[in-house]
Amino acid sequence: NSFGRNISPEWVESALTDSGAVQQVIVLGEAQPYCSALLYAAAAVTDTELAAAIKQVNAALPDYARIVTYYRLPTPFSTDQGTLTDNGRLRRNVIMQQYSNIISKLYSNQSDVTGDKYELLSISA
Repeated sequence: NSFGRNISPEWVESALTDSGAVQQVIVLGEAQPYCSALLYAAAAVTDTELAAAIKQVNAALPDYARIVTYYRLPTPFSTDQGTLTDNGRLRRNVIMQQYSNIISKLYSNQSDVTGDKYELLSISA
């Protein structure tokens, strides 16, 4: 990211899933000025609760690893979609390809984004 740091996405992903609000997440940020995420939360988790969980996780992370923008997925990653391996691991390249349109929108307003701004994008896929 723009801090010139290599970030292990699994570290941030674990922190988000450990929050209890997020069931699945992929953290993005390679060659980008900040980190973003595609995430899936149960329907019972409101958008407000999700934003609060991300803010709480971010408070414990260094600046360079914080999630600045995110997109709430309407459905979870799955083996049927090809986004998970048979043992449940993320297929990062497949996800990045399938969601490339959404990912580009997470980074489209780069000049307007600050470290404490969260965006829940309502994008029709």
